[in-house]
Amino acid sequence: MVHFGYIVVAVSIGVLVSLQPSINAVMARELSSSLLASTISLSVSFCLIMLAWRLLGKGGGDISQIRDLPWWIVIGGAAGMVFVVGGSAAMMSMAAVWWT
Repeated sequence: MVHFGYIVVAVSIGVLVSLQPSINAVMARELSSSLLASTISLSVSFCLIMLAWRLLGKGGGDISQIRDLPWWIVIGGAAGMVFVVGGSAAMMSMAAVWWT
């Protein structure tokens, strides 16, 4: 049986992922640049991921292992960038930004 906490976490993640393009679009509008807003968003994500990696100590790993990864593995990071930049640019162009 699935633990109720996992369901809450999964729904929360889904809500946050669905809100991200709108939130980034508001930031892009305020900064007059979807690329700057995306850079800030991804920088915050990077810092939080690194902090969690250091504090939680789970997953281990050594950053030097990156040299041993296949070249195509970076497609995941590129896809994340396309999601963030594309989402904020699309939301701005659709005039879907109604917050503020």
